[in-house]
Amino acid sequence: AQFLIVGPEKDDTVAKLQGQCAVTPLSHSRVRIGLAGAPARAVLAKLRPIDFHERSFGLGAFALTGIHHTPAAVLCTGDHTFDLYVMRTFALNVWEVVSDAALEFG
Repeated sequence: AQFLIVGPEKDDTVAKLQGQCAVTPLSHSRVRIGLAGAPARAVLAKLRPIDFHERSFGLGAFALTGIHHTPAAVLCTGDHTFDLYVMRTFALNVWEVVSDAALEFG
């Protein structure tokens, strides 16, 4: 099994997991893109065939998917807030695609 653990840079999670599993830090390989506002769900729905309605994708919901041919992890952090985790090398491309999808909402 694999787990993605998100937390502050100065954290004792690795020490707590010592001897129980292997930990591979990915902090420099991923970029977190925050998406917030009432149209956030509609913007994401334009990009992925996932039901982002709050009844189906509520607080804490997580999905591994792709955005514009790029692997992405989507985490719901609030009613209308999401974090997208993408590989650093493709972050600008994903940012541009998300920005384009949001244009109609102002």
